[in-house]
Amino acid sequence: MTTTTTSPMSTEGAPEPAAAAATDEQSLRKLAIRGSMWAVGGYGASMVLRLGSNVVLWHLLLPEDFGLMLLVNVFLQGLEMFSDLGVRVSIVQHARGADPDFLNTAWTVQVLRGITLFLISCLIGWPAAAAYGDPRLRLMIPVAALACVINGFQSTSLSMLNRKMQVGLLIRIGLIAQVVAVGVMIAWAWVSRSVWALLASGLVNAVMHVILSFTMVPGSRNRFHWDPEAKKALLGFGRWVFLSTAFTFLAGQSDKLLLGRFLDKAMLGIYGVAVTLSGAVQQVVWEMCQWVLMPAFSQVHREDGTRLGGVFDKVRSRLDLFALPCLGVLIAAGDVVVHVIWPAQARDAGWMLQILSVGVALFYVLPFAWSLQAAWGDLRYWLWGNVGRTAWLWLGVPIVWAAAGEHAQAATIWWVALSQLPPLLCAWLRLRRDGILSLRRELLAAAYLGGGLVLGWAAKLGLASVGIT
Repeated sequence: MTTTTTSPMSTEGAPEPAAAAATDEQSLRKLAIRGSMWAVGGYGASMVLRLGSNVVLWHLLLPEDFGLMLLVNVFLQGLEMFSDLGVRVSIVQHARGADPDFLNTAWTVQVLRGITLFLISCLIGWPAAAAYGDPRLRLMIPVAALACVINGFQSTSLSMLNRKMQVGLLIRIGLIAQVVAVGVMIAWAWVSRSVWALLASGLVNAVMHVILSFTMVPGSRNRFHWDPEAKKALLGFGRWVFLSTAFTFLAGQSDKLLLGRFLDKAMLGIYGVAVTLSGAVQQVVWEMCQWVLMPAFSQVHREDGTRLGGVFDKVRSRLDLFALPCLGVLIAAGDVVVHVIWPAQARDAGWMLQILSVGVALFYVLPFAWSLQAAWGDLRYWLWGNVGRTAWLWLGVPIVWAAAGEHAQAATIWWVALSQLPPLLCAWLRLRRDGILSLRRELLAAAYLGGGLVLGWAAKLGLASVGIT
């Protein structure tokens, strides 16, 4: 009888550890590149739809309609973010994120949360209407909040696509939903010339997301389930997500809440145009961080956390070269964009856009820092930064408005733009603590921004010379 002994060295065909690590890194890089292309392309298409529909609607509706809808959206986002338990981030980040019991418990939490948000919205419509002197808010806020109930029934398959960095299908689902919603909104506005057309868009978008999350993703099934361990994991991480997103809302929306008391509805709608345009580059970065970098950093952290610094540096060095020159152009020539595209009654959005773009440049580092902190499962520095920004706005805006006299609008918007300084400081402190902050990289980023400023000024002078501006 012959006994065959298998030597550890005879594992022919099995990859060496170093080769396996290199293969994993190469696979992750390919997923990240593909996901980034989808995120940028998808957001570009979404932004074209959004801006195009916005321009059309400005010819169909009144400026004060946009100001009113801006307030409705602020309250709706406040409800969403003040109750955010980080279900999607937990599915992406947690080791049990692919477990059916975990997913069904997360879906159950998501459904209950949506119903709760609608009930709360029914209570806040009356005080909101009294605070802003518009009785339409009593009904508009609860109706808009129906989207929270609908979104609660979205399949967790969307979060699983995010975990696996299958961004292409996520983007396609979002674009299909947006196209249908925009079509309904424009048709409604064309027929009725009513602010309710703007509100209908969010409801249609929510319905389409639920339908597509179950029909376009293979194996999309959820049922009500309650796993105590999954609940503990969701709520344990969710408490930090809850606090951080609550203050993210306050930091991101306080300007609208405060300016809604100082500006009339028409000027608030014009401010909304500037916010939308200034957020274009900002949102591209957020899309990549949310759908690509956060799951990629989470995977690297689960496998080998020591590689995170190098991965972060590579990502920043490549994206800085794209995003920061664009921001520089907006700071220098943003008013030209508004003057060329928007109707004359929105012209004031031009100078507002230039100022707000300074704030976006200060904000630029923050989505990258958030991606790292979410991958680590520690959002404390993100929370502290947004607490600082919230205090900056609520304490400073009323004082600046009262003190600036005839220049109150410009001075207050400058104060809003500079409110990104507290969260930027916190982000740098966290990156420095973990040895990831690089002075050379930040100086190079400033140089890219400066190059964009020069390009923007040159383009503006060139257009002025031929009479376009």
